Amino acid sequence: MDSLLFPSGQCAVLQLFRFEGAMARTWGAYQMILSRVFTPSFPGLQFIKPLGIGSGHGYRAWPKWEASGFFMVFESAEAAKAFRARSEFMKFLEKSGENYCIFMTPTSSRGAWSGFNDWELNQELDSSGLVCSLTRATLKPEFLYRFWKMVNPISLEQKDYQGLIFSQGIGELPLVEQATFTVWESVRYMETFARQTFHGEAVREVYRLNGFKEQMFTRFFPWYSEGTWGGKDALAPYLSQKIPPVFSVY
Repeated sequence: MDSLLFPSGQCAVLQLFRFEGAMARTWGAYQMILSRVFTPSFPGLQFIKPLGIGSGHGYRAWPKWEASGFFMVFESAEAAKAFRARSEFMKFLEKSGENYCIFMTPTSSRGAWSGFNDWELNQELDSSGLVCSLTRATLKPEFLYRFWKMVNPISLEQKDYQGLIFSQGIGELPLVEQATFTVWESVRYMETFARQTFHGEAVREVYRLNGFKEQMFTRFFPWYSEGTWGGKDALAPYLSQKIPPVFSVY
């Protein structure tokens, strides 16, 4: 990563870990709790959420107990790299049986996550190429049953959908705090899925019933991936060929 070319400005990172064995899983769960204490004051770190990882495809109420992660926003790629070089963070990499990260630049956003919406959007990046989508929401208690009833049809539609490169459900609390992170070959594929499938009908139903306490939908341009998830780096074949023109030298 030392010679990597990257977009200047704000940098978002999705970091996933999979722990193997009871001792490693227990260590990982405990460290995710501690991370709420040791991370907020780090220089250049603007936002962080320790995450549980959903089972299956897209949203899932039942978590993968062996997996966890972080979603982080830094003021720059330099700050992100410095954070990942910390001894506390390196222990996560050492203890995990598998880990995966994606570096991104935010390009558009609406809503907020725990009040955070301080995005520095880079709208110059080419929107015709790869696009990451982070859709998250806090569900109102009275809407939980109706929401989860709609989840399975959406997940089935999303599986193997044309143009979908990567999909992972993430969240802070099972059932209540949920998010889906996806990577698409283009905005066109992403918007087709969002608007012309049962997913679109479900979103319209949610808005009609005012089922969310808080929600955020943010798009990113992915420019670096490292490690594997499920035994592969799904973005590697694309990122080697997708170099945006507004890069500065690391």
